[in-house]
Amino acid sequence: MTIRDLIIIGAGPGGVTSAIYAKRAGLDVLVFEKYVIGGQVVNAFEIENYPGFSKINGFDLALLFQNQLKDNDIKVINEEVIKIEPNDNYFKIITNNNEYFSKKVILALGSKHKTLTLSNLEKYEGHGISYCATCDGAFYKDKNVAIVGAGNSAISEAIYLAKIAKSLNLIVRSKIKAEQSLVKELLSFKNVNIFEGYEITKLDGDINLSNITITNKVTKDEKILEIEGVFVYIGLIPSTKFLLDLGITDENGYIITDNHFETKIKGLYAIGDCIKKDLRQIVNSTSDGAMVIHYLKD
Repeated sequence: MTIRDLIIIGAGPGGVTSAIYAKRAGLDVLVFEKYVIGGQVVNAFEIENYPGFSKINGFDLALLFQNQLKDNDIKVINEEVIKIEPNDNYFKIITNNNEYFSKKVILALGSKHKTLTLSNLEKYEGHGISYCATCDGAFYKDKNVAIVGAGNSAISEAIYLAKIAKSLNLIVRSKIKAEQSLVKELLSFKNVNIFEGYEITKLDGDINLSNITITNKVTKDEKILEIEGVFVYIGLIPSTKFLLDLGITDENGYIITDNHFETKIKGLYAIGDCIKKDLRQIVNSTSDGAMVIHYLKD
């Protein structure tokens, strides 16, 4: 049985950074990523607040992450971790294919998109409902689309879609919360309509989505919009469901850590968007990744 120094679960910005710092510290490190290196970064159309890049596409940044892992000879295994079992001197990591062992573990699990709470949502996922404008936007060139959301991610993706769609309808449950610079850029497009105080209450169409009903939360006014694509950006939830039996998460699923990123289980650490924190940005996820190795070595 091979027991490694460190296993990192997740290869988003935090996981990649911790892997690089661990390797440079001489640790025997292994990384697991069930999807793609970069995590949610891959889905970002443009990133304008990451030092060193005035503007960079999320996919391109993720590719740089991947190349840097390769340059540092860090192995990434594309398996899904389904269970972690703490033992006296090591952890057993159980994936969908194998079992692995490590003295210490860093959880860099990131988060996943929240979905709309509509009864027929699944019918239209992949047939009009999407969670990635940069992935699926090209399918809706010169068509009527909508984005649901109010934050920076929603507005950034709305800007991207406004450039290629016939019309872009932004549906916001209350008020827009994004940075003013982004809002100003979005409003510069002639094909943008904003519906503040509205939410989607009905999806309709045969095989593919063809129209949506939106309802004002206060006045109950309803509007039917001819929409072929809806992109959902209403927030994220931590990817921590498989950890519930360890008792390290709060009521919202976020992992609780101390000031050194260690959970209540000795040797088990967590960083990035899956932990309870005030700010969730690429830059502070990478900071978490560096700092956790500093504390882990002590």
